[in-house]
Amino acid sequence: MRKFLFIFLVTFLLVAFASVHEGNIPVVKAFLSVYQGDLILGDNDVYVIEGEFSINGSIIVEENATLVLRNAMVNFTQKYNNQFGMIFQNPANGNPRLLLENSTIYAGRYDLRIKLYGNSSATVNELIAETPEERVRLFASDFSVISVLDSNARYGHVIAFGNSSINVSNSLLFNVYGDYDSSVIVSNCSLFYVYAHRKSDVYVSNSTIDVAVKPFVDSANFSVKELDPRYVKYWSYQTNCSVSVASEGWSPNLVLTDTHVNGWAFGLHGTANATISDCKLHSLEVSHSSTLSVSNSAIGVLSFFVSSRGDLYNTTIQNLKLYADSKLWLLNSTYTTCTINHQSKIYVSWYLNAHVIDSIGQDVPSANVTATYPNTTMAESRLTDASGWARLTLMEKMMNATGEYPIGNYTVEAAYEPYSNSTTVNMTDNQMITLMLSDFVIPEFPSFLILSIFMIVTLLVAILPRKRLGNNNFA
Repeated sequence: MRKFLFIFLVTFLLVAFASVHEGNIPVVKAFLSVYQGDLILGDNDVYVIEGEFSINGSIIVEENATLVLRNAMVNFTQKYNNQFGMIFQNPANGNPRLLLENSTIYAGRYDLRIKLYGNSSATVNELIAETPEERVRLFASDFSVISVLDSNARYGHVIAFGNSSINVSNSLLFNVYGDYDSSVIVSNCSLFYVYAHRKSDVYVSNSTIDVAVKPFVDSANFSVKELDPRYVKYWSYQTNCSVSVASEGWSPNLVLTDTHVNGWAFGLHGTANATISDCKLHSLEVSHSSTLSVSNSAIGVLSFFVSSRGDLYNTTIQNLKLYADSKLWLLNSTYTTCTINHQSKIYVSWYLNAHVIDSIGQDVPSANVTATYPNTTMAESRLTDASGWARLTLMEKMMNATGEYPIGNYTVEAAYEPYSNSTTVNMTDNQMITLMLSDFVIPEFPSFLILSIFMIVTLLVAILPRKRLGNNNFA
């Protein structure tokens, strides 16, 4: 009986083990012991971590101390974003340093910041951050330096502030970000995002940007034409986009060489002004009294903040968002999803193409086409061209956070001398109408043409005798 029970238990455990493997249950790293509290290094300390190390606190490196992570798996037991981290600060008689080689930093599916201040430095070689548990963000500021080499860190972020510098090569990263007079050099990398902010210098070469490259400007003007995902041999934001910076503004120096860009994005802050046409963009962000004009383009995500303004013509948007007191005018433009918050408003308009003809179907040029609101106030008026066509721009509705407010039916009238005709139109899309002027046949020589010919003949009659008289006097 005992033998049978032993065989049954062994069989059950083997089946259970096999089912776990078949179910592909993720393996969670178990750390046997946990360092409690902050680990603080100072003076000329050199602290080496190899193998598994778990800490319920932060690691703080100061003065001329060095932290070495070599073939290590470091686990921070944090329970929310940035609860713990690694801080390098307060240099004295040298500088705080991080030397990382072939190591993984676990953050428990929360963001973990490695922050360098005051001339600190980090050399990161073969950082591994391949899962959401390894969301590592390296920040350099105050003349600090970070070098990242040969790393596989799809959840790794490298960010430079205030006169710091970053050099990244032969690596996979989620993003690199240059800000506040920093310098960022990237070569032979695969990145999801590249951000260039304020007066940063960002140079990317021989790389692939899988999602988007996004420069930000403040109080500057720029224009973009015919930009879509592509390989660029050489592309400079300041030159290719004709950036003009106001005295109180700033713009990054972003240069791409031999790089595949799978998405373009732009950010406008302050009193920036951008004109964009015939482009395919990943996203646009407009804020703080900036203005945007877009035509004949496609945009993934378009966001407006803090009293910004926008005019879009013949453009499609996937995701549209407005906040604070932003205002947007859409003309012959569509969106897939739309979110309107606070006091923001959207005005939706379309084209009305009106064709004016006489009673036998001939085009009537110079006819006056007028559209009036339901309250009889005039909305717009145009003269028909030589082919009898006039294009009016009429609003369909206003939208805000409380709902949609349509205009309703317009009255459209065509008039030529004493002849006229009218109809009603609801502008839920671009519309095309024909207005026939009954009991009217346009003359073979319209009155305006007869008047012009009469004036020309009169002028010739007055000039020719004078010429003859002059010739006789000369003779």
